Amino acid sequence: METQIDRYPVSELTTRYNVGKSKLYADYLAQCKIKPAKIQGRSYVLSEDLKRLDEYHVAQGLGEEAIAQFLQTLPDSDDDSALVHTNITSVLQNEFQACSGEIMAYYRIANLSQKFLLTIQEASILSGMPKAEIRRAIKEKKLAAVKMGATKVRQIDLQEYIEFKFQTLTQANLIPSVSTTFK
Repeated sequence: METQIDRYPVSELTTRYNVGKSKLYADYLAQCKIKPAKIQGRSYVLSEDLKRLDEYHVAQGLGEEAIAQFLQTLPDSDDDSALVHTNITSVLQNEFQACSGEIMAYYRIANLSQKFLLTIQEASILSGMPKAEIRRAIKEKKLAAVKMGATKVRQIDLQEYIEFKFQTLTQANLIPSVSTTFK
């Protein structure tokens, strides 16, 4: 089964084509009109660019006529649509990779926070409800609790209880609806 490559490190191109770094930049990348994308300090070429470089490498082995014929198939400098597409793709990949670590960290923290155990005091401060109301909800089994020395509730259970209370109050019309306009 063949694996699809999204991007290929420029540093590995010298061994792939058995050429020096200066020849790679001056000849291969320049002739193929490829500008490597920088991602987290490393340069990469995209899979479309890698195919173009492979074709150019084959043409190099066939001689000057094959190189000239290959270069004619490349987009003109006036027709930069292929290059713009490549640049847009690399910019989007750069932006996504830059924030993907932060996104993953957020979800890890959010997942862990669902398991946090809160004391009655902490639950009261976090929810804005009196401690007596939280104890009553635990006693009436409306709010799950764990006895670990002190009585504790999971943050996710507290959040669900608050949402339940809010829905109950809105259904009883004790809280004005959001669409109400104030003058």
